[in-house]
Amino acid sequence: MNKPSQRKILSRTMATVQFMSAEDKRAVLKDWARFLQRISPGRFSDRLYQHLYRRCSFASYITRDEFYGFYFTRPGMAAKFFNQFFTGNSAEFGHRYWAVGATNEYADVNSAMMDLAKLYREDIERQLAKIIAPKSPALSHSQAHASA
Repeated sequence: MNKPSQRKILSRTMATVQFMSAEDKRAVLKDWARFLQRISPGRFSDRLYQHLYRRCSFASYITRDEFYGFYFTRPGMAAKFFNQFFTGNSAEFGHRYWAVGATNEYADVNSAMMDLAKLYREDIERQLAKIIAPKSPALSHSQAHASA
């Protein structure tokens, strides 16, 4: 799905900075949009993983797969992860520096990532409900009778 507002967000001007070109920022943003459209390990690119832990205030994990497993297979952590992009408050550190600030060279791409997440919020929540729906343990026969 390609929403009309998504095109505007993806076409924003990005600044080239010392460790990231404007083209690289746009590539991260495209990877992010693709991932939000269908949250899956296959769409969680290495470029996106590197950006998240280097420039979005997420702790580094040994591998991209471990990062994905930590945030996207556990209900509480997935909500915490995406809440960062809905509110601007860092999931791990609580600050907003990663997203805003005159001295943050990545505020342009990070604020665009927030805008895309907000645009896809309902889709994200629906996907997460399917991917990591909390599973209630089945009661054993004796537990069922004990609670009756």
